[in-house]
Amino acid sequence: MSLNGLSGYLDIPNANLRVAGAGQFSSINVGSARIFASYDLDVVTAKGNTTPYTIEFSNATTGLATTSNAQIGGDLTVAGNTTVSSNLTVAGNTMMSSNLELSSNLILNEDLFLVGNTQIHINSKVVTEFTGHMDAPKPP
Repeated sequence: MSLNGLSGYLDIPNANLRVAGAGQFSSINVGSARIFASYDLDVVTAKGNTTPYTIEFSNATTGLATTSNAQIGGDLTVAGNTTVSSNLTVAGNTMMSSNLELSSNLILNEDLFLVGNTQIHINSKVVTEFTGHMDAPKPP
């Protein structure tokens, strides 16, 4: 059964609406207020936790917080500073387009290979082993 008013509204003066079964509404107007269905994020992710769309966070202080691990399936680009408060493990190569500054010790468990000109400025002894060509120019 379909009920349609002439103006698109069903006007029943001095009446209450009672729905005994399920009702389906896209929104409800109460006076000048309009009520939309809304759900907490846990309700939405319980229904499905993936989306093909980009999710943007605009909070100026913290855009995303987690109490567990985060897995990134592709490249991770960081536009600002990054703080790692524990160990940082890199399974592949690390490329830097600018300086790497350390405020503490650098500990290497394997060999260090430097390509190109290298300068070392320190206040202690440096032990080096030259394995290059014997006809290489001597440092000044």
